[in-house]
Amino acid sequence: MVDATFGGVPRQDGGADAAGPLPRVPHYHHVVYRGGAGPVFRIALVNSLLSLVTLGIYRFWARTRLRRYFWSHVELDGDPIEYTGTGKQLFLGFLIVMAILVPLLFGLEYVAMLFPEEAWQQAIIGFVQVFGFLFLIQYAVFRARRYRLRHTLWRGIRCNQTGSGRRYALRAFGYLMLTFLTLGLTYPLFRLKTQSYLMNHTRIGSQAFAFDGSAGALFKKWLLVWSVLVGGIVLFVLARASSGGGNGGVPFSLHDLMSATGSVSILALLAVPLLYAWYRAREFRYFAEVTRFGSLRFASAIKARRVVLLYAIYYAVLAAAAGILFFVLSGFIAGFGEGLMGSFEGTHAQQLQQVQVIGIVVGLVALLIAATLVGTLQPVLVTHPLAHHVIGTLTLKGQYDMEELLQGAKMADRRGEGLVDALDVDVAGF
Repeated sequence: MVDATFGGVPRQDGGADAAGPLPRVPHYHHVVYRGGAGPVFRIALVNSLLSLVTLGIYRFWARTRLRRYFWSHVELDGDPIEYTGTGKQLFLGFLIVMAILVPLLFGLEYVAMLFPEEAWQQAIIGFVQVFGFLFLIQYAVFRARRYRLRHTLWRGIRCNQTGSGRRYALRAFGYLMLTFLTLGLTYPLFRLKTQSYLMNHTRIGSQAFAFDGSAGALFKKWLLVWSVLVGGIVLFVLARASSGGGNGGVPFSLHDLMSATGSVSILALLAVPLLYAWYRAREFRYFAEVTRFGSLRFASAIKARRVVLLYAIYYAVLAAAAGILFFVLSGFIAGFGEGLMGSFEGTHAQQLQQVQVIGIVVGLVALLIAATLVGTLQPVLVTHPLAHHVIGTLTLKGQYDMEELLQGAKMADRRGEGLVDALDVDVAGF
């Protein structure tokens, strides 16, 4: 008799149910996330402190620890997912990237120095740097996703990202340029075309996913975000123009903020990140509907307002922490600045310079504290509850053939996971 909690797959605990051929698994399959906020907080806190002590070097191992926790607490038909990547692979991949990028960037800077007075040549070099960087980002997105998938297993079956990183980057770069030329209006087309390439080249074992969506279904949702963004920028420019375009070099003064136009522009721009989270939730829901895996179909009941609330809480906590940190540092500088100047030797200008150096050191410490705070709060307030909601509302309907998947696992195991697979700069996400 088949245990329903395993989605119709015979149990593999050595009991009587383990005998016989593996059947086609029918009906509904639920993906479950069983992680807890407490363990995530402890891992994130230790990761942040160790990254702080090691000046960021530990972040590769920190990222691996979080991935292993999240992966291992996601279950499909009763069996958890496994992540086999290592911090060492990520670190070596980073060194390879730096070994390529640093000489390239210095080379371009050197070429720019050869033509200090040629504006058109400087412009060409600038375009090469910007467009080259955008292309490399898209290439890194593909390689990061391939690394994560090749180090993801379920029931011993390895996932894989096939296709070409160069072709993906060219496609993504082309649609990204179209997005820039249309001032962001065609962003859904960029998202759909890149997602289509990635999903159509995603495999579990030897079986590939299929993705067939239309950007038209997303344009109405994106139009709301785009309208608020463009409207906010226009109102911001109008507020600056009404104040004379300048206030002693201050980019945006209190006078601008107090004006009706300035206030609305600031509110609109602050709303954009939350509206973007709303759009991405609706986008995820649509992408799930148009994704297939053999006869298996996906559906998502993700609630956009829940996602927006998560990010709103996260941004509010960060804003409160940043405000407290700012007032503490301001009080320190205002309260001890004059006293410090009196304890230094030299002229007034020299004393002021020494106080400024201390202020810079205090600012750097504040940045390190802020980075530690973000590294601790983001997994707890965003990643964990988001995984709980997104995965908990995802359903799979249909059937998959375990024998075919297991045969594909043997094929995937022969693929190398050498140093080139460690080229993971993590642009694509956690």
